[in-house]
Parts: sequence; structure tokens; C-alpha cells
Amino acid sequence: MTDQLVEQLQLILRNSNSRSDDYLRLSAVVLSSSIVGLIREWMTNDQLEVEALIDSTTPILLNIVQATEN
Repeated sequence: MTDQLVEQLQLILRNSNSRSDDYLRLSAVVLSSSIVGLIREWMTNDQLEVEALIDSTTPILLNIVQATEN
């Protein structure tokens, strides 16, 4: 499942910039690891509400995406 997530994220990133495939793959790995980690945290922490988690972490993930464009 994570391999598919990495591949999809790499395709999305490739559409928005012209970085090397190696760089985009590493960026996709960082993003997918972050997403999986957030899901795990949400699943194990009863105190976290999914909406609050999404609201607080979306800017962080978007910063990673924007970094690939520079």
C-alpha cells in the first residue's frame, strides 16, 4: 500500500515541477511516510480528532510539496 502511495505522490509531484525523478521519488517517500505516521498517530491516540489533525498537519505537508517546486 505504501508503495502505491509513493508512486501516486511521485506522479502528482512530477506534474507540478521538473525536478529529477530521484528527487521526486525521495520527496514522495517523505510525504507518504508523513501521511502513514499521521494515520498511525490518529489510530493510537483517542484524544485526536481527525479534523483537527488534518487542519494542523495540512500546512506542514503542503510545505513539503512546495519545497519540491523550488
